[in-house]
Amino acid sequence: MDEIISHLLDQPIANVVALAGLVFLFVAAVGKISGTIQPDYRGRIVCGVLGAVLLVAGLLVHNTQDSKGPQNTPAPSPPVPKRDPPKRNKCMPGYVQRRAVPDDHVCVTQETRNQMAVDNDLAPSRTRNSGQYGADTCVEGFVWREAVPADHICVTPATRNQAREDNRQAASHVEQ
Repeated sequence: MDEIISHLLDQPIANVVALAGLVFLFVAAVGKISGTIQPDYRGRIVCGVLGAVLLVAGLLVHNTQDSKGPQNTPAPSPPVPKRDPPKRNKCMPGYVQRRAVPDDHVCVTQETRNQMAVDNDLAPSRTRNSGQYGADTCVEGFVWREAVPADHICVTPATRNQAREDNRQAASHVEQ
């Protein structure tokens, strides 16, 4: 039960209000539930009205929040020297293209590329579907990888530092 409550607390308030509305509508429609909830005629009407109001309010708040977008912007990352990664260059022996996104041609070790694939596979288990950054919100202990500016795969801080270091050394890992 504690897990359910903690999960509900992680949800946006609009979702919780809409869910409460659905529960009240269910009670109004069914009436008797396992002998523990037995509203009379007036109670069912009140449940129906309250359920409809909560459901509509939850949906309206949800739509309002969606139209406003994220309220807070992410904390800025420490500045990383701006260097254009080499494009489509051949990697030095011992290095392969990272391919965090299709046009990512930063040369990294095979071990780093393998770790990136594992992190990509584990991404759904490392994100919450709500929070300050919506579906991109990482669970506690994980941060955005940021191999490229739009890379919001959740990884350990050490993996993010590795991606930053790979970006910093990108020019030195290609054949001249």
